[in-house]
Amino acid sequence: MATIIDGLFPPEIAAVSRLEFDGGNVEIDTRVQVVSFRCSLPRPTEDLTRFTVWCVRPPVSAESAIFPIVMPSGGRTIGYVFPIAAFDPDSSYCPQNSPKQYLQIYSSAALLWLVQHGGGNQHLRVGQLDWSADPSIADLFQPDLSIAVIGREVVDSETAEHIRLALEASGFFLAEGPQFSFERFRQVSGSSIKAEQFSAALKPIFSTAERFLMLASRQDTPEASFLFYYQVIESLSDIVLDRLMKKVLSSASLASGYDLKTRVLDYTSESTRVTKLVEFAKFVDASAVESLRLAGAALLNSCNRAPGESTSAKVLYDVRNLIVHNQIPLAKADWNAFRPVIDSLHKVVVAMLKGFPVGPHELLDSAEDLEEVGLLRAAIANARRLHDEDVRWRNSRAGQGGDEWLNSRVQASSDRLSKLEGELASLLAL
Repeated sequence: MATIIDGLFPPEIAAVSRLEFDGGNVEIDTRVQVVSFRCSLPRPTEDLTRFTVWCVRPPVSAESAIFPIVMPSGGRTIGYVFPIAAFDPDSSYCPQNSPKQYLQIYSSAALLWLVQHGGGNQHLRVGQLDWSADPSIADLFQPDLSIAVIGREVVDSETAEHIRLALEASGFFLAEGPQFSFERFRQVSGSSIKAEQFSAALKPIFSTAERFLMLASRQDTPEASFLFYYQVIESLSDIVLDRLMKKVLSSASLASGYDLKTRVLDYTSESTRVTKLVEFAKFVDASAVESLRLAGAALLNSCNRAPGESTSAKVLYDVRNLIVHNQIPLAKADWNAFRPVIDSLHKVVVAMLKGFPVGPHELLDSAEDLEEVGLLRAAIANARRLHDEDVRWRNSRAGQGGDEWLNSRVQASSDRLSKLEGELASLLAL
């Protein structure tokens, strides 16, 4: 049987002011009105402090499903992501109907957090409701929200942060609370290189990109969300511009009468910089880049702007132009029609941020460059291993004769290692 909860709302239905369980004693604020709504609350006394809870916007494909949060090591389930509809007692997958007690416990914490904080974070759906029919909680709140819950007993705060970032990288937009932090993301992205190793000149760029990414995840309109994501790309494109200008200035063709104007415009245009970033993101998440191309092409087709065989970067730039120059009436667009573009663009932007191991000198220009760097790094690792073996062998035979030959062998392996490291440094410095 569904639990009837009396939620106290302001007259304009703008925020949940307080919550009352089973007629408990509360002070009634005369500035609010009481609205009873049905929801599934198996354990209304659940202590919310036992859990870490986030409100998220799920990817389109995840809006109608309960997802377990599983630790990679050991396969242990430590939490769940619940869509709003899961709290409707009439839902076929309502956790209250599940025989799994831990699923009920997590859903209880998620619901308690939602009714206590959801309205205050502007997650209430705007519209008129038939109050006399005891609306369900799924009727009250925005339909494209989910609640992610993990237990604090099973994970520490650092692991919780890893999980939050993993959700965000998977396309779950944080709808409130602490947003994407580039420095924290660097520390859990699988790289041993931390954000502190970025030069002082680059940190403001990433700080700006971080703020735009935070704003993008908080927008209620598709065009606003798209534009903030695009601002992340424009912020990062300053790094690309620095590298491209170095190539222009070092080009031998400038001294041989090549058309300077054409070359400078070609190397430094916004479309070129966007193309470089999208190509680089492809090395990190090729599927996201391809999804962006398909979703953007579908949007362009719906606006009678056939993209043809355009690349992902060209499609992205064309969608940007349509919005910026008001060539399509996006003010009338809804999330369902536009969100595939937003979902894939979010993943592409995250891939761009993940793809900066050290700084702009690592932003390579082509697959050939990337492959060459990979081969050089593999050769360097092998040369270093051989050099270390030579050193250990020489040390183990000290005083047994043949020192001159052993020393020459160590010197030769050292020279080879230095040569390879120099080649890599030269390639990255281009």
